[in-house]
Amino acid sequence: KAGLMRLILPATAKPLNVGQSYSWTLSVYCDPAKPSSSVFVNGTIQRVAPVASLQRRNKTSPMEQVNLYAANGIWYDALDSLAVLYRANPRDRSVVSAWTSLLQQVNLDSLAKTSFSECCTAQPSR
Repeated sequence: KAGLMRLILPATAKPLNVGQSYSWTLSVYCDPAKPSSSVFVNGTIQRVAPVASLQRRNKTSPMEQVNLYAANGIWYDALDSLAVLYRANPRDRSVVSAWTSLLQQVNLDSLAKTSFSECCTAQPSR
């Protein structure tokens, strides 16, 4: 089923090193008999050392956390945190507006109306 998916790494996964860039690939095998028909996306992520304003995030509202992440260029966490809010409050106009705005900021505005899918478990590459 098409849609946006949230993948959570296992708690046993080794933490990323601060300042190092990592490449990731997600492969979707729609037909195990035809692996060549799989679809994949890839990207990079880099863990950064938290700035003082982010260390106070536990004392802020969920929307303020989203804004802190975005203001500091921590896009994966900003998108993930806002996606959690959006899924819990799909009719809240301020959340919908923030979702659309954040997607526009990272050139993903075409995904603003895409539904979320429940589907996957992260598996390490082989």
